[in-house]
Amino acid sequence: MLAEAGPICLALLLVALLAPLVAAVRARRRPMTAVAAGAYVAFLVHAGVDWDWEMTAVTLAGLLCGVALLIAARRDETILRLGRPRHALVGPAVAVALFSAVGLLGNIPASSAGKAIRAGNWADARSEARKAIRWAPWSADGWRRQGQAELGAGNSLSAVRDLRKAIRKDPQNWDRWFDLALATRGVEQHRALERALGLNPHSPEVAEFISGAGVTDIRVPPRGSG
Repeated sequence: MLAEAGPICLALLLVALLAPLVAAVRARRRPMTAVAAGAYVAFLVHAGVDWDWEMTAVTLAGLLCGVALLIAARRDETILRLGRPRHALVGPAVAVALFSAVGLLGNIPASSAGKAIRAGNWADARSEARKAIRWAPWSADGWRRQGQAELGAGNSLSAVRDLRKAIRKDPQNWDRWFDLALATRGVEQHRALERALGLNPHSPEVAEFISGAGVTDIRVPPRGSG
């Protein structure tokens, strides 16, 4: 935030994120304040060292804990008392929790597959990628990791099949197209490089590959074109 938007925006962000902690001190005698505060602090600390704050489910859950602390710090006469209707919220809350748990079960093996790929453990990478696909078949990540593992193991046909499926699920992500370019040759590789550059024209990885492979006549299509 400091690098991209400056010190004023950083100060505003800090005020917004620290306000629930101030509220937690004021509401420390209320039930569940410690639980909500602990969850909110865990979210802040983890968001500072990892990227998954970009995931809506994670950030929304963390911010809702912060909102709960702000509400708990208000005076009794201003707190909205839900009474019996609050029981109607149990069903949606359980559904959201289950959906988040399934997402987590899919993200963990996808992350493990990525680590195995970087270490060159192709068998482990395939195994973890299959778990990610099983838990989150709608996500492109598992198919991408499986394709990378197949490519590393020398199974080009399987790699291309899996990477194409990852692209069908997430066609607007440049790295899926770049992975396909690494696994293909000729016209398909040329098209995949064009799509990768169209989505990320300043990618050093794509530029380095094009330069090293001696690929010419790459036309960058307009961003978002088919």
